[in-house]
Amino acid sequence: MFNQTLLWISFIFPWFLLLFFHKQKIKRFMATGFLCALIMTIIFQLGERLHWWTVKETIFPLTHLTPMIYSFYVVAPIIVLYFTFGNFWFYMLVNAVMDIIYAVGLMKWYEYLGIMEYHNINDFSRFLILQAVAILIYWFQKWHDSSSLSGSPYA
Repeated sequence: MFNQTLLWISFIFPWFLLLFFHKQKIKRFMATGFLCALIMTIIFQLGERLHWWTVKETIFPLTHLTPMIYSFYVVAPIIVLYFTFGNFWFYMLVNAVMDIIYAVGLMKWYEYLGIMEYHNINDFSRFLILQAVAILIYWFQKWHDSSSLSGSPYA
């Protein structure tokens, strides 16, 4: 019961954080947040296929993904980009700190609680995957901004 409550909170709470930010600026980064969720969905599916991890408990009936993919992995990139976009090295530093906390701290706690099991992947490998995603979404945001500023009717 505790795990289910924790999973629901981790699914709902991050979305409330967006209420404290300027709406137009949040809209600017929303596509990047959704791209991050898509990338992490693919990574989680590959991770299960490659036996890197097994999701033991979830709140979604049709998939074995943690709810953080559809909350934290959408909201966190939006908030990080909100404060750091335009300064790549500061962005990477903030992401590195968050990714270390997530890869070493939170994922270990999920394993301790029995929500996930890790098999053929270590903390450093998880950290590197998260850093690669961070670089990819920063690049996407730069591309997205350049297409928006070019006056394209499709931006």
